[in-house]
Amino acid sequence: MKKKSFLLIGSGGYIAPRHVKAIKAVGGELVGCIDINFTPEGLAMLPKDIPTASSMEAFVSEFNSSIDYVVVCSPNFLHEEHITQGLSLGFNIISEKPIALNTGGIEKLISAENHSKGSLFTILQLRLHPVMREIQSLVSKTSGSQNKINLKYIAKRGEDYFKSWKGDMSLSGGLLLNVGVHYFDLLLSVFGDDLSIQLDEHTNKRSKGTLTLEKASVSWLFSFEEEDVKNYVPNGQAAFREITIDGKEFDFSSVSEDLHVESYKKIILNQGYTILDARKSIDLVDKINNLKQ
Repeated sequence: MKKKSFLLIGSGGYIAPRHVKAIKAVGGELVGCIDINFTPEGLAMLPKDIPTASSMEAFVSEFNSSIDYVVVCSPNFLHEEHITQGLSLGFNIISEKPIALNTGGIEKLISAENHSKGSLFTILQLRLHPVMREIQSLVSKTSGSQNKINLKYIAKRGEDYFKSWKGDMSLSGGLLLNVGVHYFDLLLSVFGDDLSIQLDEHTNKRSKGTLTLEKASVSWLFSFEEEDVKNYVPNGQAAFREITIDGKEFDFSSVSEDLHVESYKKIILNQGYTILDARKSIDLVDKINNLKQ
């Protein structure tokens, strides 16, 4: 079988190396990388002498490479633009979350995909976490009842985080789109659509509220606040994650890089998660971001 070829957009940060590892693991070939500011760390993870460019159009024009997938690892606010560019050129896309910052962006991407010969896939790795089987087993045993869920994610974030694009809600989508969207996606995929939202607190450092789904009621807390970090995050650790369902705790603390590999295995078989899989959690976060407390 012919090797699949991949073009990476965005070499900085911690997430691009996971994609490079996944490309290697599925026997793919990284044929190029696009970035406007290559760092020594970003270059170090790339194959030696790999072709680089500052834009997709420049890369295609200069190197005329055969590309099966464009991999989008750029900052959140550039995802929609880079996905749309790739689709307009007829490429398949693998995008990190979130594929768009809001519902309006999702609608534009659906239109772009409908007018392209390429397809859009995204990474929803928590759906592939081994703990998901335990959750689905519990839900099957309690079918017909309303499960009660407590969801907490508290993490340390330094000032550099808030000074970067990640700390700007207009560029990142805020705390819930940076972190919460994966957990909301997991819950929506198992417990059904959202029916109502009660928002208690919502800033770029802390979000707390309750959510009614078709098969569950959810209390959530996502926080980067120092006081919450002191109260919840054990010494020597970067984050505290907790999901309890009807009093039973499910441990997602080990979010392995191998989940990206498993995602890629599904994608190259044309079985990856699509824009329709991703949209419910983004729609939900968009609703919360637009609620008035």
